[in-house]
Amino acid sequence: MKNKRRRIETYYVKNSYIPNEINKILDIKFSETYWNKKRIVLSYYYQHNVYQFALELIKKNGINSIIDVGCGVGSKLKLIYDKFPHLNYIGIDQKNAIEYCERNHNFGKWYIDDLENPQLGSAKIKGDLVISSDVIEHLNKPTTLLKYLKSVAKEDGLILISTPERDLLRGKDCFKCPNKYHIREWNAFEFKKYIESNGFKILMHEMVFPIKITFSLKIEYLITFYSEFIKRILYRKPLKYNQLLLLKCS
Repeated sequence: MKNKRRRIETYYVKNSYIPNEINKILDIKFSETYWNKKRIVLSYYYQHNVYQFALELIKKNGINSIIDVGCGVGSKLKLIYDKFPHLNYIGIDQKNAIEYCERNHNFGKWYIDDLENPQLGSAKIKGDLVISSDVIEHLNKPTTLLKYLKSVAKEDGLILISTPERDLLRGKDCFKCPNKYHIREWNAFEFKKYIESNGFKILMHEMVFPIKITFSLKIEYLITFYSEFIKRILYRKPLKYNQLLLLKCS
């Protein structure tokens, strides 16, 4: 019983791991400047494979509605919209990101919510496919997000979630995340156990590239974008270090 309680309290992350304490992304003062020009440009390329996989799901599963929880500035949701403009789209995120979406996108419905303490009722918001791409590692209360995803997914809906694989990204001896914007990170075994403990059935769990390869960016963006990627090649570290899971409510 004690071991089970400990696993729940640590969200199945190893006991020796020390999470970061402050959620920088959701800090009110910080979030006003988080989506600067550089992050907006680069956001299209991060987690690109998650949305490419979503495109395949749409083709194969007759999906009519998509909810992107933690949609950011909506650039990758627009990638799907450009292929399937007839679908219903909903994006949910914090205030500054949603205001950007409302100003810059002519599709979908955009809702402001705090994913640590969600207030948005899910009764009228339901999706055939719910996406949450590299969001959960930013949250102090990740179980709140999982409950949220479950609440906005239709009864037979699919959930697509991604997060870094800690051991592949940082090594097995990582005990504290050096990324100040991440509270905690899971390895594949931990995340599988954590997801299953919250009542989900895992249909697929694989590793994907965290970024889309491109050379069309300005030089100052390319340096930032590929610095980690190049170091990983030189030191022969895994290039696929993002976990991608397809879920159903069990």
